[in-house]
Amino acid sequence: MRVSMVLDQGTHAKVADSVDEGVRTDAIIIDFSKAFDLVPHDRFLTNITATGVDLKVVVWVKEFLLGRSQSIRLDGQLSEEVRVTSGVLQGSVLDPLLFLAWGPRWHCG
Repeated sequence: MRVSMVLDQGTHAKVADSVDEGVRTDAIIIDFSKAFDLVPHDRFLTNITATGVDLKVVVWVKEFLLGRSQSIRLDGQLSEEVRVTSGVLQGSVLDPLLFLAWGPRWHCG
């Protein structure tokens, strides 16, 4: 049995090669693509503050995250606005940086 932990884009090819070679292949796939959308703003701000980031940066990130709302338009009807209390504005330039600021808390033992 071959055990590997692959974190790069070659995962699909390596799994396919193993299957083609007749090697028993087990896979556990965890999708973190939306995980950051679920991080509550207050917890995120508490955690980055605890890392020792300059307080000016924390305040700047706080102002970027807080006070946002969203609504949905479906068939010409606009929903009521709701306050956004978790995640980061999709497509923002800060999204990858904030993810990295949060991400190092995840580790494999």
